[in-house]
Amino acid sequence: MKRFFIINLVIIIAVACEMESRLESIEVVSDIEAYVGDKIELDVSHSPVDANVPAYHYRSNNRFVASVDDQGTVICNRVGTCTIVIATADTRFSTRCTITVLPKNKLFCEPTLDFNITKTMVKLRETNRTIISETETMLLYQDSEQQVLYQFDENQKLITSSVKLPADVFPRLADFMIERYEQHPSTERSDIQIWRGIKMEVVTKMVGNSCFVVYNPFSGKSTCSGADQTIDIFRSVSK
Repeated sequence: MKRFFIINLVIIIAVACEMESRLESIEVVSDIEAYVGDKIELDVSHSPVDANVPAYHYRSNNRFVASVDDQGTVICNRVGTCTIVIATADTRFSTRCTITVLPKNKLFCEPTLDFNITKTMVKLRETNRTIISETETMLLYQDSEQQVLYQFDENQKLITSSVKLPADVFPRLADFMIERYEQHPSTERSDIQIWRGIKMEVVTKMVGNSCFVVYNPFSGKSTCSGADQTIDIFRSVSK
């Protein structure tokens, strides 16, 4: 009886291994669009359909934009694009899905935020706004009720982007920002709000009849004083 049991066990294990070895591929929808706050259940398929599939492991390459749990539920955190990688537990097979997270709040069109690109490149990208002022180290654009100021270093590389908006949009500005950035309360100033993105810090501030949004590459240091200088320049050159 014991010998019979062992033989059966060996046969069962052999069959299971054979079934597992039959797995040829795993697949998932390659591109998904969703909105901030949405949850997505990833449906992973495998081929052939009767193969024995091991557990899946899920990983997001950008959890700032979207995170994923062990069951394959994606949570859309902020506007942007990320890739979810799905792999079998033995890592023999893998697939991936690109998640594009869209905003619900479209209060204004953000400026170019690729710091260190040239002034010429900024001009090529700015196709929907009109230049109203230009110097060697500055470009000022107008678009309906908003203005955009780009500042460049001596090599004409972009160092700061900023936006001037009417004061009446300020109560809605936080909803716009929270879909895109993580808020960091300021311990220095009560008149500003600080937000952080990937390698970027954003300062929002109300001044007079306008509110300003100032974008800088993240340096690990406070950008409050730099934002004040940018706003002062913006107010002096804007119309």
